[in-house]
Amino acid sequence: MIKAFKILLDERDDIRLYIRLYILGKGPEEKNLKNLVKRLNLTKNIVFIDTAIPNQEMPKLYSECDLYIQPSIIEPFGIAVIEAMACGKPVIGTRVGLLYKG
Repeated sequence: MIKAFKILLDERDDIRLYIRLYILGKGPEEKNLKNLVKRLNLTKNIVFIDTAIPNQEMPKLYSECDLYIQPSIIEPFGIAVIEAMACGKPVIGTRVGLLYKG
């Protein structure tokens, strides 16, 4: 997702000042992801949110975004996907957990 975001910004330099990617959560890859963001010179465009957001504030957060992405490697369909859709946001997910035989 971070690498795709970099490609988008490289192809559309005119939006660099206006677009942000917020990454919510903590995990074992956090340090690697933050290092990747630094290496790709994206620190002004990618914001890590590592504090819990109360459930009652989530609808406001979803409403302020243009797109919700769930790049999970283990959770095929979580409550956050449903919440984002309930707020009218387009959702991008992964094929994790599907019986896809492509």
